[in-house]
Amino acid sequence: MSRKEESGSARWQPRSFETGQFLGGERSWMRLLRDRRVRSWLESYRSYNVRSNKGYALESLLRRQDLTVDELFRLPDDEVSQAITDTVRAVAEEGKGAFARNILDSAKSLFVFNDRNIKLKRFAHLRSGKRTKEQVIPQPSDIYKMAEVAGRFSARNKALILCLFQSGVRTSCITRWSFGMVRESLYPDLRLPVQLKITPDMDTKLPSYGLSYYVTFLGKEAAEALRDYLDQRQKLGWIPKDSDVLFSTAGPSPRLKEKPLKVSHIDEMMKRVAKRSGLSPKGIWPYCLRKSFRKVVNNAPIDEDTKEVLMGHTLPNSRTNYFDYHDLNEIARKYGLASFSADSGSQFDALLARMDGIEHRLRVEIESLREQLRMLQTEEGVVSSRSAGT
Repeated sequence: MSRKEESGSARWQPRSFETGQFLGGERSWMRLLRDRRVRSWLESYRSYNVRSNKGYALESLLRRQDLTVDELFRLPDDEVSQAITDTVRAVAEEGKGAFARNILDSAKSLFVFNDRNIKLKRFAHLRSGKRTKEQVIPQPSDIYKMAEVAGRFSARNKALILCLFQSGVRTSCITRWSFGMVRESLYPDLRLPVQLKITPDMDTKLPSYGLSYYVTFLGKEAAEALRDYLDQRQKLGWIPKDSDVLFSTAGPSPRLKEKPLKVSHIDEMMKRVAKRSGLSPKGIWPYCLRKSFRKVVNNAPIDEDTKEVLMGHTLPNSRTNYFDYHDLNEIARKYGLASFSADSGSQFDALLARMDGIEHRLRVEIESLREQLRMLQTEEGVVSSRSAGT
């Protein structure tokens, strides 16, 4: 490695999730940077996370095929294609569909970057695997338990969990929230529910739905946790501006430059918090909280159109024309009918058990009445036949 490359080696190092500082230690895939072809290819990606994902994918391909980078490039095109195909197929059969897709895309990108167009087999459904099967949709009580555990270490992480749950937004959306979105609702006093206007700048799926924005909200618990986190940042020297990101990577030192969190940061945090709270981290990731939000909304006495609007979905057919998106007070009132409290899950289960008990008693009573009716009909038939005989 040249002196120029060594001087820029810091850019290949990951940043700490909590502080934004560089972490020591070399990642296993970084040994591949000794090859000029690999280094130039990875340098074409600006994001460290992208470089890391592709580096690990290439490393896995080489390890499974017992090849070095130079040996891989020396193979004829048909053998390279076969090696990649065999690896992708093996990884997919292990239930790692997303990683198999990453290996396929990374290998193709590497060879195209180095002016070799390798013909590769097309694979279908590589993203289906264990992730869907192991998915857990946490109950409100589970979510509040995770928030409590997270709050012991980080006010920000507690606020993140509760805001994701009570707003139902996608994970990529919450990383783009700004202070100006919530300033008037949080300061000087809480104004509940906290209204959130989600635009295409925050949720990139909205244009595909034909939506210019949608509105969702935060309840009491999420709003209080969010304000506690923002108060903590201000005590450390942060002077908030409306354009500032709401959730940043900055640690306890105010000298560190604040940057928006990434989806990968939140994903890693959720896994740690789930494990600490006694839940299986394999089945929980941030998107599960959106599904928990949907479950709470579905169980509330809210019309179907409002449920879809709170999820940021477009209404089918002509129903969009008849829904009043501008009546925010009405949407907020209906949002308030959904129970996001910590014991709402247990209350719902208790209500279902009570309904089952009532249904059982009614079925028994109905069957008893039917039996009495049959006996009366039989007796009347006997009486009628005797009367006819006389």
